[in-house]
Amino acid sequence: MDAVFSFSGLSAKISAMQGKLLTDEDYQAISELKNLSEFASYLSRLPGYPDHLIEKDFSKIHREDLEEIFQNVILYDFHKIYHFCDSKKKIFMDMIFMNYEANYLKRVIRFLLDHRPDRHYSEKNPLFWKYSNLDQEAIEEANHMEDLLAALKNTRYYHSLYVTSQMANPRPFDYTMALDLSYYSSIWKMKKRFFSGKEEAIISELYGRLIDLSNISWIYRAKKYYSMKTPHIYPLLIPIHYRLNMEDIKALAQVEDMSHYHEALQATQYKRFFTNQKRNLSFDDAKDAILKEIYQTRRREHPYSYAIIYTYLYLKEQEILNLITGCECIRYGYPPYEVYRKMTRTGGDKA
Repeated sequence: MDAVFSFSGLSAKISAMQGKLLTDEDYQAISELKNLSEFASYLSRLPGYPDHLIEKDFSKIHREDLEEIFQNVILYDFHKIYHFCDSKKKIFMDMIFMNYEANYLKRVIRFLLDHRPDRHYSEKNPLFWKYSNLDQEAIEEANHMEDLLAALKNTRYYHSLYVTSQMANPRPFDYTMALDLSYYSSIWKMKKRFFSGKEEAIISELYGRLIDLSNISWIYRAKKYYSMKTPHIYPLLIPIHYRLNMEDIKALAQVEDMSHYHEALQATQYKRFFTNQKRNLSFDDAKDAILKEIYQTRRREHPYSYAIIYTYLYLKEQEILNLITGCECIRYGYPPYEVYRKMTRTGGDKA
């Protein structure tokens, strides 16, 4: 009863926002658009995409610019939800925001290491800086990794990035992994520190499933596409185990013939999720489809819990990835059926 009282207003707010997510009919309509001007016009008419957040001319911008534009939409929704939260729920929202912050730093690092003069990594959205404690001026004045590390000296990100910087010729990939490890480790500590009982159990599953499936996906990619040896895979994995234990990880990492990887998954608690239908998807797409299935189930089972916040923002992020894919397909002249297929490969509608 306490949970119902605590989450009732927020649940109603998120239900209203949920109703603005794209439907299958929207994806069908988008797939039929002939150019990016029509795409922008269509998007600006949707209630979930406020006109002031959407650029009018998509034809002259690149994917990285698209990601930045749509990130503004996510921040706008995050901001609306945050204002319905009490002090404890704001801790959970801060945990979610850490992911946005880590993604921003990944973008900064990518531009620094590529030595790009255009400085597109500047984050102009005031909502981002409303919730971030990072030193905006110091970060955006950075010209080298040493400058960025100095700007991050007293933050949770410094240690892992500094250790990575001491490697021989660290790549953007190495820094991305370091930020992910820092992020998930911080999340796991925070949920134990601030939450208990049923609340902690729900938050543990929300993040634990993501961590397990990310590790499953990365082991597959490391072996299939990079031919990495088993001992080299372990340091790259998130060192947190929810329903995928260390023995499961060892068994997956030791698979020699990748055609047997799905068989190895059948010995884990994730066997029921990797159905024959999902075998037709890439592992990244299968991961997204499984997470969507799990989160939507938890939202229905626990409509007055942190699951409603996390699930909504996850679905919105997936919707935005679908829109970016659709925009790129329209830009390059893909036929409508292919645009639709690529946007809805993991189940694009909000059902």
